[in-house]
Amino acid sequence: MITVNAGPDIDAANNDYRRIQNALNAAASGDTIVLNGTFDFTQPFAAAAWALGNDNTASTGDDYEVLAPGVSNVTLTATSLGSATIQGPGDLAAVNLEAFLVFDASLSGASQGWTISNLRILDFDMSMGMFEVAAGDFNNTHIQNNFIRIPNDLNATVAPIDVNQNIGIVYGFGTNQVISGNSFQVPGDGVSAGANTSTSVVMQSSTSGGSAYDGLTISNNVIHVLNAQSANPQVTIGIWENGHANTSNITVSNNSFINDAVGNSPALNQERAFRVTSHSSPTTTVKYDSNTVSGANIGFQWITGADFTGNQAVVLTGNTITNSDTGVLVQSNGIAHITHDAITGSGSGGGLHVVTGMLTASGAEPDAGVNSVVSGSSSDGILIDATVLGNSDLSITKTPAVGLYGTGSQLTYTISVANAGPVAATSVVVTDVLPAGTSFVSATPSQGSCSGTTTVTCSLGTLANGASATIALTVTLPAVPGLVSNTATVASGNPDPNMANNSSTASITVISAAAIPTASPWALLMLGLVLVAIGLLTQRLE
Repeated sequence: MITVNAGPDIDAANNDYRRIQNALNAAASGDTIVLNGTFDFTQPFAAAAWALGNDNTASTGDDYEVLAPGVSNVTLTATSLGSATIQGPGDLAAVNLEAFLVFDASLSGASQGWTISNLRILDFDMSMGMFEVAAGDFNNTHIQNNFIRIPNDLNATVAPIDVNQNIGIVYGFGTNQVISGNSFQVPGDGVSAGANTSTSVVMQSSTSGGSAYDGLTISNNVIHVLNAQSANPQVTIGIWENGHANTSNITVSNNSFINDAVGNSPALNQERAFRVTSHSSPTTTVKYDSNTVSGANIGFQWITGADFTGNQAVVLTGNTITNSDTGVLVQSNGIAHITHDAITGSGSGGGLHVVTGMLTASGAEPDAGVNSVVSGSSSDGILIDATVLGNSDLSITKTPAVGLYGTGSQLTYTISVANAGPVAATSVVVTDVLPAGTSFVSATPSQGSCSGTTTVTCSLGTLANGASATIALTVTLPAVPGLVSNTATVASGNPDPNMANNSSTASITVISAAAIPTASPWALLMLGLVLVAIGLLTQRLE
């Protein structure tokens, strides 16, 4: 354990900025660095050292930040919350995104398995920022039990250089990350100037897509908006899960967004307590569970400008939204499943408003909304502008051509998709990840189009109730004999009441091409049938 004490502001080498930066520079995997005291970055020498950054050189990539090293499994902490404070100067007009702690993989490399806890971080444009180069750069990060005070953001009219929002935590690509038990304060009375808004964001992720945030947990954080909105209100966003990570398991639970001021007006403030992007898939779930919102302009907002068509529902369960102008706003073809939520006292925006998108079933639950309460709204309790789509039971089968499967030979699979209804399935997509050693030759669908060579994706469009489509997928088999299993999955823009038949695996046994005997066509056919039977038996036993 390494203890770093705050101290006097002596010179360029002996100040509170350098004390923390030097400790991090010396960190090795497994180290615990314990901060103690008030580290004041507003003192003259500390402020000057902070402006130059780790490399002590102006106008380089690490100015105005403590740069974390590319070392994994480090803990930066204090003995208890309140025993270490890092004091910033507030939002500086002449600088953009000046920060306390930054993980920059382009400068330092990956930093996995870090824990940051028990710190009081006050008045930085950005309290913590994580900027990745590749997926996995920040796997297993834990940010827990910190107190972060975000200063008011200067709008770009007042501070043209300071073009970005003020932000508490930017978290980057990584699986199994935990952001839990932190407290945040947002002044809430920043002043906007038309389109140049004063904007504060409590936490936001980098945009990834895919599985980059699989295992993410954001839980038990408390956000307080301290003051009533100004005459030209700032924009405040609480938890902005911005990953668009539609094949990641993500849980956002037991967080609170609270307006403290008596003069707060949900009709006038520009607060979005939760902003939604990532959706569920046939194999992953995005869930917002037991969160609380009070007094926001919008409680849960699907982001504007996106198109979430073709994904599965985001599950909102057990959330409580009170006195917000709009409780839940689904747009951008967003997809939601509402269960056991309480939305009360909403204003002109209504309790639940679906602009474009749909409410759907989720998992074993066949209904789009279950045991939720929407009451006391001054406008519509539930307002549906969009078309709500019904269930479509899709199924898929994958069958290899009959024959001998020799190493290096070509094989054509027939992939069949059927819709058992009861309504037409829209935006039907088949996905097939080719197994190792197998190479793509071609994919020909009976409708729509296919793309990709390692992951083959076929967009089939709409399948009417009772309709079917096929794909002829040709591959070159591995050069090494053995069992080859290949799985295809299907999904659509509609809720599917039976997900058990949405994937199909074909298993074959590849034999050495040299071992294939020269025989009559009838003998080869019989041998091929035997091998198919073996493959089907293997598939049944899996």
